[in-house]
Amino acid sequence: MEVKLTIGIVNYNSLCYVKNLLNSIEKNPPSVPYEIIVLDNASEDGSVEFLKKVNGIKKILLRENSGFSHGCNIIGKRARGKYLLFLNPDVVVTPGALDKLVEFMEKNPQCGVAGGRLLNFDGSLQLSCRMFPTYLNVMFGRESLFRKLVPHNPFSRKYMLYDLDYSKNQVVDWLRGAVFITPRWLFDELGGFDERFFLFLEDTDYCRRVWLKGFKVCYVADAVFYHRLGGSTRKRPTKNRMIHNYSMYKYFLKWTHKNILTEFLLGEALLFRIMMLILGRNAESIRE
Repeated sequence: MEVKLTIGIVNYNSLCYVKNLLNSIEKNPPSVPYEIIVLDNASEDGSVEFLKKVNGIKKILLRENSGFSHGCNIIGKRARGKYLLFLNPDVVVTPGALDKLVEFMEKNPQCGVAGGRLLNFDGSLQLSCRMFPTYLNVMFGRESLFRKLVPHNPFSRKYMLYDLDYSKNQVVDWLRGAVFITPRWLFDELGGFDERFFLFLEDTDYCRRVWLKGFKVCYVADAVFYHRLGGSTRKRPTKNRMIHNYSMYKYFLKWTHKNILTEFLLGEALLFRIMMLILGRNAESIRE
């Protein structure tokens, strides 16, 4: 039987979340033939022992944490589905959501990547779509000092697409990789995720390459998923924010003309972003 959908999950120390995700898929499976591949990046929280006992899924258990991008690429090489759907462990699937994504991809062959509507567990909307980062707008992102001090400033509103109509399907620059479906042939042709991005920005970079390939990035409004924002990375927030900033540095280094001056300026910008991160956390602590 031809597999239509491969659901890929990269897990790292997210035992409670991956349990809930697998349970939600079991309760709300797609109507098309599918497979589930879970790759564990050397978790130490009991995830490995749990996964060994789960039937009906493929398991890839690594001895060291090789990064999110590398984990997804390994899944891509093992996948048999026409479409690859990567789900973060901190996602919960709602009824019909998986079918909605597959149906959208089948009806829209010009779409190279799609993602669903992400909701917080209180039912509120997560802003999951973005403009591509520029040297200016990254200073107004979700974790920036400017947004923490002035949450609804016009620069953050524009970059984070505050005013996007999330009740309708949309074509966007890029969307968060928590729910990320792409044709397997395209994933293979693009070489998967760029493994220079250990964690974060791999989704942004992939979407940019999809656009350059002549395909679109699409938001699918009626494919609804709950997502615990930062759930998989919450245990080490400061370290992960540092990794995010370093990934942003590598993103700009990749997509700008390289020379000594560029690298120096990007390095200075990285230090500035880290300083803003520290100030932002201090400002948040003062408000609390």
